[in-house]
Amino acid sequence: MVNRLCIAILGFLIPFSLSSQVFEKGMVLVKNYSPIENGFGAWNYAIARDHRGVMYFGNNDDGVLEFDGVSWRKISVPKGIVWSLASDSEGRIYVGSEGDFGMLVPDASGKLQYRSFLPFVPDSAKLFSSVYNIFCHRGNVYFSSTEYLFTWTGKTVSV
Repeated sequence: MVNRLCIAILGFLIPFSLSSQVFEKGMVLVKNYSPIENGFGAWNYAIARDHRGVMYFGNNDDGVLEFDGVSWRKISVPKGIVWSLASDSEGRIYVGSEGDFGMLVPDASGKLQYRSFLPFVPDSAKLFSSVYNIFCHRGNVYFSSTEYLFTWTGKTVSV
């Protein structure tokens, strides 16, 4: 009788222990950060990661949010909502916003700041809508708005 009871109990416990192992495999660790926790706007439209693993979010609060896994920092972008982000093979971060586009570059202290490419755009093409898409391909970066496709070669912008 005792042996049957032990077998019955083991038969009951084994499926639960096995199923818990199965459900644990492949589970993604997710941490949600509310706007109250990070202090920034609630909507993020784009995401990119640099070569160090630092994450960047295109935010509705006029900037790029930088998150290193511990702390948040806002990188201001003067022309409104950041709609698109992309990183190239070197880990550089490119930004597309309302009527503007550019990249994040380090200042003297090493903190990233926004640098607009608008000074490189011909006057005839400076009025355009938001840049919703950015593509990095073979050393060039392509910024797409409704009106134009801009190409950044590393030194110049062509339309």
